[in-house]
This record gives sequence, C-alpha cells and structure tokens, in this order.
Amino acid sequence: MLQDLGHREGQAATWHSLGYAHHGLADHQQAAICFERALDLYTELGDRYSQASTLTSLGDVHDSAGDIIAARRAWMHALPIFDEIGHSDGDRLRAKLRLPGDQQAS
Repeated sequence: MLQDLGHREGQAATWHSLGYAHHGLADHQQAAICFERALDLYTELGDRYSQASTLTSLGDVHDSAGDIIAARRAWMHALPIFDEIGHSDGDRLRAKLRLPGDQQAS
C-alpha cells in the first residue's frame, strides 16, 4: 500500500521494522534483505541518521550470523555518518568496533 501511495519514508520504515522482526526470529538472511531495502530507500531520501541506524542494524544481523567481516564493514560505513551528523550513536558503534586487544579507539 505504501508503495502504491509513493510513500518512500513509510516504505523504508516498514522494511527496517521487518528486518528487526526477522533478526529477532534469527532469520538472518531475510533480515539482511529487509535492512538492505530500507537502506536503499533511506539513501535515496537522503536520511543520514536512518542510513547509519540501518547500517548498524545490518551489521548486527551479520554479527549474529557469525560474519564479523560483513558486520564490521556495515558498522564502518555507519560510523562516519554518525560522526558527520554529530550523533552520539557513533560512540556506541566505536565500542562495537573494538576487538579484544585493541589498543586504541577507532
């Protein structure tokens, strides 16, 4: 319905919510697909916070699936966006990006 109405913000939010639900159900593949669709829409809309938030969620899904390389890649794409907009979620993301034995913050 949101697609028929051309309501891209609603579509993006719905895809993000579906990704969250699939992640909660441990359906990592479907969660990643949903988050990627949300990310595409947020990118088209220029919604920087939602892009970074969705990238963080996508990284969390990859992490849950055991793919730390893909998780870190998504988180590393989100971090400069949080920094650019001055959002405190960047600090939480920096903590996720630290590995045991890291000597300095990212």
